[in-house]
Amino acid sequence: MHATNLQLSKVFRFRFVRNLMLFAFAVLLVFPLHFYLFELPQYRSLIIQGAGDDSVHVARHVAGFLFDSKTPFSAETMSSNFAGHVGEMVRDFDLYKLKVFGPDGKTLHSTDPREIGSINRHEYFWRRVAAGEVATFMVNKQGMSADGLVVPRDVVETYVPVMHNGKFLGAIEVYYDVTTQKADFDALVARSVLVALLLGGSLLLLAIAALLKLERDMQAREAVQQALAEREALLDNLTTAASDAVIILDGQGRVVFWNLAAESMLGYAAEEVAGQEFHKLIIPERFRADYQRGLDEFSATGYWPILGKTLELGASHKDGHEVQVEMSVASVKHAGAWHAIAILRDIGERKRMERQLQMGSRVISHAYEAIMVTDGDCKIEMVNPAFSEITGFSAAEVLGRNPGLLRSGRHDEAFFAALWREIGERGVWQGEIWNRRKDGELFPALLSISTVRNGGGKVLNYIGIFSDITRAKESEQRLERLAFHDALTGLANRLLFLDRLRQAIHQARRSREKLAVMFLDLDGFKAVNDTFGHRVGDTLLQQVAGRIQHLLREQDTVARLGGDEFTVLVQSVSHSEEARGIAEKIRAALERPFEAEGHVCNVGVSIGISCYPHDGDSAEILVERADAAMYQAKQEGRNRFCFASPKGCGDDDGAEI
Repeated sequence: MHATNLQLSKVFRFRFVRNLMLFAFAVLLVFPLHFYLFELPQYRSLIIQGAGDDSVHVARHVAGFLFDSKTPFSAETMSSNFAGHVGEMVRDFDLYKLKVFGPDGKTLHSTDPREIGSINRHEYFWRRVAAGEVATFMVNKQGMSADGLVVPRDVVETYVPVMHNGKFLGAIEVYYDVTTQKADFDALVARSVLVALLLGGSLLLLAIAALLKLERDMQAREAVQQALAEREALLDNLTTAASDAVIILDGQGRVVFWNLAAESMLGYAAEEVAGQEFHKLIIPERFRADYQRGLDEFSATGYWPILGKTLELGASHKDGHEVQVEMSVASVKHAGAWHAIAILRDIGERKRMERQLQMGSRVISHAYEAIMVTDGDCKIEMVNPAFSEITGFSAAEVLGRNPGLLRSGRHDEAFFAALWREIGERGVWQGEIWNRRKDGELFPALLSISTVRNGGGKVLNYIGIFSDITRAKESEQRLERLAFHDALTGLANRLLFLDRLRQAIHQARRSREKLAVMFLDLDGFKAVNDTFGHRVGDTLLQQVAGRIQHLLREQDTVARLGGDEFTVLVQSVSHSEEARGIAEKIRAALERPFEAEGHVCNVGVSIGISCYPHDGDSAEILVERADAAMYQAKQEGRNRFCFASPKGCGDDDGAEI
């Protein structure tokens, strides 16, 4: 309401200035527009009309003087001295140009000889002039000045038809140069407009000066009123929209202001707390005595130890629970009394997050797994102590660098391309990878990589967690060796031997090759074991395994099935003689004395031989046939070898020894 009255007062006081400004604008705008929109076009019409009337007079004179008024214009009907008479008329009447057209539009004569013979094809010539109508236009032409320069000219162009009994005999076109007349009038108009602009501008400046003077007279009052209104509006907006609680207390600690955020934070409506003592509502009992002493000093002197400081404390909610708040207090003196302005911010969520961050930091610091965090460009931002312990790199050595510094070189680019493709598609990757420590040692790691994105989907961080699985790998290899190897000799056991034999059969079937399986049983081993003990027996078995392995190729396999039984897989056997030669070498090698634990031991060996594909096409059948052939060798006197088939490997080389 106050603002409305102020505006009405200004309207009435400024009425004179307003009218003066309207008159100035009228002089500035209306007068020039009137000249340009009405006076100038009207004068130009008068110039065109006058030139057109003169052109008709000249044309009638030319037609009556030089042509038969009943005969169509043509070169034959023109008098012999036509050009001379036209030239005199052009000079006498100060014409720009004169042209004569026949009824067919052909130019019969022109003061510009270049145009003689041309045809007038303008639509208005045939539609208007040929129909007996005079046509007048103002056009722009190019002319020559006295000093020979090309200058624009304003020309009135008039077509005057010559008719007889409604018949079109021809036309005379007369050009009047009105450049000077038009320029004179344009200059007059420009001077008039300039005078009007000067007058209107003076009036406008006078109005502005008057307005400024009135404005200065009201400036002080308006400034005070405006500042007060803005201050009130700002305070209302700030306190209403503030996310922090704003509470104003008088010198006795009573609530005089309580905003919406305070209602939401502490549970009390503004109407409930108005005039109430602040400390009885909000301050926990354990702090009230200190608060009251500070309030008493503030009421008397305006000083309070908490002024200008930020405190963290628990504030009592209406329902009884405490709200963790951050409070800052300022003072202001109003109406001769001190007032306190308290701003409270709920920090419960911040405190919870701080506890979570502290817990997360402790978890990361004490984790056994290495943890590495990079930014979206794969630059390392953080590593935990376990990372340094596993890799040998300190945090200072890796921060800002790419995790590629751990690459072992054992994975090709296709491996990493697949890894990053899966991260891009699923946001996570997990698997085993080989890394390199600072000292160059390679180690296997179980790695998981996760992606952290913002709300817009942009990658913010990559989190890599890995553990050194060297011991696990070693245990795995030991278990695998125990599962597929003989613990005493280190040779393949029955499971591994059968697996390799199946693979060899598959390969031999594809390449159409033969292979041989030998079943070995030591002769005289039981006597050694009984005489010298199991320790000597075990040593003897280890030496037997070594001698057999020494005789075989890398592609062949020797296995211990148990006790003193061994099997041998010989691949790519071309004929029986080759298998016989290998068996004989084994027999002869094992026939030589052994020295075990200080004792000389003598044993022999009985060998049974089966061949693929002659004796069978499966691993079980070939072992079974070789075992049977071994028993046959024992029955025939021991320390010898026998083929499972009389034809050996099926190539008719002989059968047995």
